[in-house]
Amino acid sequence: MNITILQIQKRSSYLYQNIQDKFAFNKSTKTFALADGTTQSYNSEEWAELITKKFVSNPTFEHEKLVTNFIDCAQIFKQSNIITNTNPAKASLEKSKQKKGATATFIGLQFFDNNHLKIISCGDSNLFMFRNNRITCFPFRDLDSLDANNHFINTEQILEDKTNIP
Repeated sequence: MNITILQIQKRSSYLYQNIQDKFAFNKSTKTFALADGTTQSYNSEEWAELITKKFVSNPTFEHEKLVTNFIDCAQIFKQSNIITNTNPAKASLEKSKQKKGATATFIGLQFFDNNHLKIISCGDSNLFMFRNNRITCFPFRDLDSLDANNHFINTEQILEDKTNIP
């Protein structure tokens, strides 16, 4: 089995730490996670990194446990974010974004023997598997179902128990 990670960032993200999309891989648990941080939300790259690292260190495919892990990450995220911009106008804009929280989509998977895997997903992150000249997609198989999806993980909503995680 081969895993290839392809990442293309926006022109404004010349440095890796400025890219909102993050991934994590844990070789010992054969676990991989990808989170697509949204550009418009507050420090989404930090949020995406927290949830991917948490998943690969403690993989779970049970909805309630995954939400609990996201809540733990949201609490850490909220404690670590302090606006430090000295420009009052920029600080005001950042504070407004901070109140709305960070947002990301998520997909996590774990590989098992005999080419089996478990997958859990929230949002529009999609998995494409290529085998025997055939492509399998998860969770979206067509553009209509992808476009109809409006699920995401937001730090403020998850802390307020107002998630829209299916």
